[in-house]
Amino acid sequence: MFVYQSRSGRALLRQQPDGSEEQVPCRTGREGVVHLGVVLSRVAADSTSTPENYSDGTTIWWRWHAPAEVVSRSGFVPREEVCTILGYKSTYNFRGFGEAHSGLRELTDLEFAALLKRFRSARPLILSRKQVPRGGATGKGGGESKEHCELKEFVAANPSAAIGEVGLRTIKVEFSFPTGDRADIVLADRYDRVIGVEIEPKVGDSDDVGVLQAIKYRRMLEWSADRAPGDSRSLLVAYAISDRMRQRCAQYAVQCVVIERERLRSSSFAG
Repeated sequence: MFVYQSRSGRALLRQQPDGSEEQVPCRTGREGVVHLGVVLSRVAADSTSTPENYSDGTTIWWRWHAPAEVVSRSGFVPREEVCTILGYKSTYNFRGFGEAHSGLRELTDLEFAALLKRFRSARPLILSRKQVPRGGATGKGGGESKEHCELKEFVAANPSAAIGEVGLRTIKVEFSFPTGDRADIVLADRYDRVIGVEIEPKVGDSDDVGVLQAIKYRRMLEWSADRAPGDSRSLLVAYAISDRMRQRCAQYAVQCVVIERERLRSSSFAG
């Protein structure tokens, strides 16, 4: 789904404890498509909601809801271009948009593809070229083991197959930050979220370093790739990860991926 944000709207009337009404003005919007999201389930009625009154005398009951997740904030399509893609006049302001003035309309495959292409082009995923030589002061040291190198190359060669997720692509292997840190792999998913990947042969209950690096890479890659805050992911990839560490990773939005050694032995990366 795409989320369109109007430039202006009516003021909400909010009742105060003393019975008086306060006008809550609508915040100024960007007047265009601002988010790409995924609807997680069917629309259902919210039994706890009540009608809302507005300063222009209208009343709206926002009763029907569907949980959704915003997967990309790193893009924008201005109103005029949205009108062109959807077949409206350039002056159309999207008031009363959709079936029965619901604000919702199902897009055709062509419309969705056109909006997605324009949304992404407004803020393309390009890593900053400001890097430091390998082996910075705060980066990894001590060289790279054979099993670490093989696992890294296996994931980078075909991340979708290795991770088991459609639409993954490799952006960079061993990306060095100005801080001296170095991400093993930088990926992007089908929503153009940037992904910092930390490769470890084995992660036990007390092996915190790899997890902390994955968390750190995620936020630094948002900056380096010009992604909006939140348009990123962290992956910890290893041959084995303990149950306790998996639980802790889940609390901090670090996705754990275990790849069995047998998969590498049967591939071209086997030693």
